Amino acid sequence: AEVAAVERISVSELADPDTRVTVRGPSGYLGPAFRVRGMLIWGFTAVLVDRLLALAGWERPWDTARIVDL
Repeated sequence: AEVAAVERISVSELADPDTRVTVRGPSGYLGPAFRVRGMLIWGFTAVLVDRLLALAGWERPWDTARIVDL
């Protein structure tokens, strides 16, 4: 019930600094997110992708001050 869709998205799209944003939830939660192909990827999925990009050395500098409200 938590999954809206399943999409194949390349690592290069996810690592692109233009797709990276910080999401702010109603409770004040701040976390990584990705805006790709009209979708907002956030929450547990975005945290996993964020950490995988960093651990694999694929993370590129991005504007962490760009905040999107849920």
